[in-house]
Order: sequence, then C-alpha cells, then structure tokens
Amino acid sequence: MVQLVLAALVLGTVVLSSVAVADLRDPLCRLLLHEEQREREDLEIQLRLARSELAAREEIMVLLEGLWKIQGVERLLYVTGKHDRDLAKIEVERRRLLVEAQEAFLEQYRAYCAALSSGKPPTAERLGVIDPIWERYLRADCDAIGQERSAAEVDLEYEREVLASVLDLRESDVATRQDVILAELDVRTAEERVAHARGRAERCRAEVPATTGSPPPRP
Repeated sequence: MVQLVLAALVLGTVVLSSVAVADLRDPLCRLLLHEEQREREDLEIQLRLARSELAAREEIMVLLEGLWKIQGVERLLYVTGKHDRDLAKIEVERRRLLVEAQEAFLEQYRAYCAALSSGKPPTAERLGVIDPIWERYLRADCDAIGQERSAAEVDLEYEREVLASVLDLRESDVATRQDVILAELDVRTAEERVAHARGRAERCRAEVPATTGSPPPRP
C-alpha cells in the first residue's frame, strides 16, 4: 500500500503544488524506507537461517556418504539426504538474491524521494538514475525465481527416485497399489511445478529489457 501511495505521489507531482508535495513527501518517504529497511533485515535473518540449515544438511550428508560407501544405509535414505542438501544449497542462493533485490528496491525509493526533494515536478534527468537500479533489482528478482525453478527440478528428480523405489517394493509385495498411486501422483505434481516454475522464470527474463524505468513491484 505504501508503494502504491508513493507511486501515485510521483505521478501526481505534476498536478500538485510544491507545498502539497512537500507536505506528503517527507512522511511518506520516511515510512516507506523504514518498512523496506525492516523487510531487508528480515531477509538477512532468513539468509542466515538458510545457511545454518545448509551447514546441518552438509554434515548429515557426510555421514550418509560414509555409510553409503560401506552399504550401511538404504538407497532411499541416501537419496533423501542428498535431496535435502541440494534444496538447502538452492535456498541459500535464493535468499541471497532476495537480499540483493531488496537492497536495489530500497535504492530505487531513495532515488524517488531524492527526485522529489525539491517539491518540483521530477524531470527525466533526475528520474533517469532509477533505471539502472530498477534493472539490477529485476535481474536479482529473476535470478531468485530461477532458483525456485532449480528447487522444483530437484524435487522432481527426487519424486522419480521415490517412485522407482516404491515400484521395486511393489514387486516384492512390500508396497501396496495405493503406495504406487500416491508416488505417481507426487511425480505428476512435481512435473506441474517444474513447468510452472520454468514458465515463470522465462516470463521474468523476458521482462528485463522491456520494463526498465517502470515503477518497482514488491519483491
């Protein structure tokens, strides 16, 4: 909501008096930057937590690797550990990119507020500084979406491994037909998520050169 109000203020500057703009500008900018700085801090905390998660998953994988070499662990347990470790790696990179995008997001609004600091209609020259910042934001955001695609692909590979295991167990009469149906459903669901994630990543990439200079959306 704050972003929409500020965007309206930027667009409406041409029709507002300099006094009216000054009355609205300062509290809006303070509120906006305060909220977005807090969001950045929250993202940094989530990044630290993701790194802690990865460290733990790496330790577990070292144990599983040792057991796997001596055939001391079942294949599915080993595959599950690898899946969880790989997802943790992807999540760390995704969180890092979200922090990068949020920083660019903040820079954009600092630039907007600076462009309005005189209370005069913003000129193309004063707003032009926002374009490269906006492009940096969008690229980081698209890269984060790309990590979501990678996570979906890791999930799909894992669900296929699980299905293969369940089919083997079915042949030995250990797993039931219901187990097979559910495993097949998990694979189809994972395939749909991959298709959606790939499409979203491609659409985001296509927007990078076309939307430079547009008002920034929420990350």
